[in-house]
Amino acid sequence: MSVELSAEEIDGVSYILNNAVFIGFQELMVNGFATEKLAPIYEMILDDTKISSVERLLLSMILLDLRISRWPSHWEAMIEANAKRRFVLDILTDKIWRLIHTRPLPDTERDRLTALVVRIEEKLGAPKRAKSSIIANIRKRAAETTRREG
Repeated sequence: MSVELSAEEIDGVSYILNNAVFIGFQELMVNGFATEKLAPIYEMILDDTKISSVERLLLSMILLDLRISRWPSHWEAMIEANAKRRFVLDILTDKIWRLIHTRPLPDTERDRLTALVVRIEEKLGAPKRAKSSIIANIRKRAAETTRREG
């Protein structure tokens, strides 16, 4: 039996695969290179305007995993620089959701992540009135993770 996909379906599958490959690669990077000793080097690299957007994205994600104090400013810059790039904003949102679902977080960290998700969702066109439901959903998921992992 042969199944033919429409161009729209192929685009959807391609988008999902690209997202999965990027997330998988990012997880490998975190597992292999996310050390506090390298964090100052990563921050120096991020301050260089000549690095690619992919490098900037990967390093920003590593700094989030390490919870380096400046990670929110790097993420805010990523969101602003990629306001029209759905793929990048989806990757950032996926990263935040994975973190919320897998690690108990202090309230301050959860609140920072919540604020970033709200900003990303606004860039993606979510109405301002959706903010309260986004925040409630994040708090609910974070509480579940804390109960499960805590």
